[in-house]
Amino acid sequence: MRWNAALTSLETWHELRQASHINQAALIALIQTINSYKHQSSGWFVLALLINNWINDKLSMHQHFLSGIHANSIAHK
Repeated sequence: MRWNAALTSLETWHELRQASHINQAALIALIQTINSYKHQSSGWFVLALLINNWINDKLSMHQHFLSGIHANSIAHK
């Protein structure tokens, strides 16, 4: 179940950042790699959790940044 949450986060990040500087091919390969190894007890689970936390952090930073831009544009009208 936690694997699915990590994969969903990666896939959501991929969808939200289509036009970003992130290497999309590398991100897709990472999703596929984690998906391939998720049924084995290995460090892949830990890696997926670390990536999931990183993605959530980046998403919250991105949303905070966009909120700041929006507030700034309203203040200058």
